[in-house]
Amino acid sequence: MSGDLLWIGFLVVLYAVFKYRPQWVTALVVAVAGKAVGKAALRAQPDTISLEPIEGPPATPEARSAVETLQRRGFTNAGSFAIPEMQMLPVHFLARTEEWAIAVVYEHPQAGVFTDIACRYQDDTRFTITNAKVGGGLETQPGNTTIRAPGLTVAALHLRFSRERPAGALYRFAVTDVPRIFADAYADEMAWRKGQGVSKDEVRAVAREMEEPANEPVA
Repeated sequence: MSGDLLWIGFLVVLYAVFKYRPQWVTALVVAVAGKAVGKAALRAQPDTISLEPIEGPPATPEARSAVETLQRRGFTNAGSFAIPEMQMLPVHFLARTEEWAIAVVYEHPQAGVFTDIACRYQDDTRFTITNAKVGGGLETQPGNTTIRAPGLTVAALHLRFSRERPAGALYRFAVTDVPRIFADAYADEMAWRKGQGVSKDEVRAVAREMEEPANEPVA
């Protein structure tokens, strides 16, 4: 779920480094200073995030379509917010308590519109499926499973989530708890990431994804 905020943060930092550069220049930068670039990107990420409520529907047609698709599939709105620490990134939360699932629709200027659907288990492990175009280059926190399906429709994403998530005792929540759960998950993952560090291979993978984006997800 909020693990995607980590690579969004990396994207903002690395975009300035790699955008509009020939591939051979990108490869040279990674080879010579890849780990240093990763450290700089990591230092730029906040330890925690805050959420400022925003009114009205999503700004983009793609995000509105994603939210409407989730609503038709039984999800309830859990609020729309901007993240000041992420350049006021808009995020839209929905929940389906029949299966204790949380959906997040992101609107990002470089990464585009994408959706995560996630659940948390009572042992604090998490399962997420996303149709984000990039993000697979970063390692996943132990205990957190993420399936990446770029280009998958939101309806198909929910079907795969329901079919493929592991069995287990699920964490139950109130719809009003969703923003707090999201922010807490981000803080937990960021604490792990800053303790783990960033490898040159991860920086190389993120740069490669920026050069070769997958198809746009649709609703």
